[in-house]
Amino acid sequence: MLKGGIIKPAQPYNPFERIRPAFVDILVNAQRYHVVAQRFQWPGVPENKGFMLTAYPHPDLAANHHRLLQPGEGKVLDLHKEESVKRLKDLTQPDSSYQFFYSATRDKDARQKLVREYETSIKEYSKTHYGGNFVFGIRVEAGQLYGTFSYEKQTSGVLFYNIIK
Repeated sequence: MLKGGIIKPAQPYNPFERIRPAFVDILVNAQRYHVVAQRFQWPGVPENKGFMLTAYPHPDLAANHHRLLQPGEGKVLDLHKEESVKRLKDLTQPDSSYQFFYSATRDKDARQKLVREYETSIKEYSKTHYGGNFVFGIRVEAGQLYGTFSYEKQTSGVLFYNIIK
């Protein structure tokens, strides 16, 4: 895109939609009051400024998700509390220095687009770590995007960001 005489490079493909304040109301109206907010790294997202949200209808589900995270990687927000709603809405304003994403995508072709966009990085990672002989797949687990390398009955998952960074 041409802006002020400078050609701005296109952002890398990110299948997760950036959250705006109105989305917080959608979560509340859907009774998804228990939200895990965790660190999210992706090309084009400034370091320590990206977060992934995963919403649950029951506190036990959010607590189970939170237990899977590394210490300090995330926390559970309770959207029953007005101060949590207000804080999250403030942080998701377009002019915020933080970027929040939701851990699901409406893009039914996201897997294919990710593989196509990052094909070179995936092949290089596969050659370096697995001899290039594995079948590649993608999965989301506990709010994290993983690349999977499978060979016969063995499957290994790697944070997708570590493959493409």
